[in-house]
Amino acid sequence: MDKVPRDVTKRAAAELRRYARRRLGRWLFAGALAVTLGTSALGQEPCPSTDWRRVDEGGFSFELPAELARVRERGEDSHVGAFESQSMRVAYDFGYWLLWLGDDLQSPGPHQQSAQIGGHKATIISASHDFDGRNEYRYVRAVQFELQPRTKDASRNLFLTLTVRFSNTCDDAVSRRIIESILFD
Repeated sequence: MDKVPRDVTKRAAAELRRYARRRLGRWLFAGALAVTLGTSALGQEPCPSTDWRRVDEGGFSFELPAELARVRERGEDSHVGAFESQSMRVAYDFGYWLLWLGDDLQSPGPHQQSAQIGGHKATIISASHDFDGRNEYRYVRAVQFELQPRTKDASRNLFLTLTVRFSNTCDDAVSRRIIESILFD
């Protein structure tokens, strides 16, 4: 094999370095552009800020995004209520019976977490599917409380189940705030 002259080797190495810098520069520019525009390009706009209000539901209250509107609900043996927007539904059931969320969610597992909210023990349930096989929303976060009787004369515990069903990943933090804002009278 013939020996390549040193000046040819140096020129080839310099050309290779220039080529690599030019290609790397393009990739760095493309990467910076993707990071800068990535959220829009991927359809993941930054989460909008939310205006909040506190709603008093008689016995308890919680914070809600201002854009959620009350919808008519009717309970048979408990106090119920619901609020909706285009991407979220918040509903509650407050009474003498525990609202059953389904065997998969009620069974203990990693989707359940114990918490202290409003001075009471609570179970927070999170899932990446809607209730009962429905596909209206992509995510569910719920909280359940078992509350001692309010007066000495009352003999039964009260239960509160509040559910937040949503589809936007931005609403994950919103659902947490709603649940963690619950206060009891």
